[in-house]
Amino acid sequence: MATNVFSVLNTAKVGLLAQQLAIEVTGNNIANVQTEGYSRQEVGFEAKNPRNFSLGQLGTGVQVVGVKRAHDQFLFSQILGEGETLGQFEVRKDVFEQLEILFSESNGQSLHKGLGKFFSSIQDLSSNPAGLPERSTVLSEAKNLVTTFNNLGDSLFQIQRNLDEKIKVEAEKINSFTSEIAELNQAIHANEPVPFSANDLRDRRDLKIKKLSELIDLNHVDEMDGQISLTLGNGTPLVLKSTAFSLSTELNGNNKGFKDITVSNDKYGKPIYELNNKVKKVIYTKFKVKKIKISLSLADEKKYSIAFSMIHK
Repeated sequence: MATNVFSVLNTAKVGLLAQQLAIEVTGNNIANVQTEGYSRQEVGFEAKNPRNFSLGQLGTGVQVVGVKRAHDQFLFSQILGEGETLGQFEVRKDVFEQLEILFSESNGQSLHKGLGKFFSSIQDLSSNPAGLPERSTVLSEAKNLVTTFNNLGDSLFQIQRNLDEKIKVEAEKINSFTSEIAELNQAIHANEPVPFSANDLRDRRDLKIKKLSELIDLNHVDEMDGQISLTLGNGTPLVLKSTAFSLSTELNGNNKGFKDITVSNDKYGKPIYELNNKVKKVIYTKFKVKKIKISLSLADEKKYSIAFSMIHK
């Protein structure tokens, strides 16, 4: 009888603890309702193993099997694709607005008005080729038109320079995102004993990836160990698990001085990437060395790239 009473009390205790955890998770969901990137979390329950008695089996209560995110991977992939489209149109919108102001009819240096006045003076001169006032007007309007072209050219060049500076800033922002994503990859891998998930870390990583997709054409691959690898649209790697690759800008001599974004290479032409301190510590401990040399080989395919990394003592 005492055993039965103990079993009943234990079943009730386990059930209360499970429901207490569910209440805590619900409270956390409510507290983060306005938090950007937060995914609603759900507690998974399952019945505990029953115990046998003379008439068969009797349930022993409930147990928590994990706390999972309400996350739709397909929808997340669609959001990343639309984020890229949104980023492209926002950049175009900003540039077109500047061009609209520059070529506006209300602008004091209107190209349309300058051309109209110049061709009107040509027409007047054709009616009276010998007239000195007509000739003087043609020369004056021609000078005004040249000035308008020069001013527009200077303004367009300034827009180009502003875009180049923005590209540099965006490249630095991309590098910051990729570094943070690589660090979150490592943290997730270190904090996910199966079957539990590092939900908050995954939310932070997904938010970083979403913001990154608005800046650059992006492909992502979910790794078996919970980490994510990212590549550019042409297959160039940005993040390979806990390794982040850096982007830099350089002038393109074949494109009138516009800047291009490239993966930073060292003097041997190899992509530059950084290992964080935790990874270095693992390598130094495992191989019992103080210095290491890392070689990286990239194989470009149509839709992806494969990277091989070798560590030399």
